[in-house]
Amino acid sequence: MKNDESKKDDHGHNNQIVVKIVVNSTPTDVRVNIHTPLKVAVEKALEQTGNTGRPLEDWELTWRDKVLDLKKTADDYGIPDGAELFLSLRAGKGG
Repeated sequence: MKNDESKKDDHGHNNQIVVKIVVNSTPTDVRVNIHTPLKVAVEKALEQTGNTGRPLEDWELTWRDKVLDLKKTADDYGIPDGAELFLSLRAGKGG
């Protein structure tokens, strides 16, 4: 059996990873519970980078050139600790 600390459930804290989310070329580190929808991580990244003027629906999160469903979790996608994700405005959502 593989010992993977990010999957332990001892105190709930071990389900945490830190990912780098690049918001319009501004990187920010976000602590993520692997069982929480990615929407929560996106909201944190937008807040941390001061990008709060647009609705969440205007943003698109990608990892390994794949658009991610914000209702799914890091665990659903197998996103590891230290992964770099990209958050940008969806095409056609310019002001």
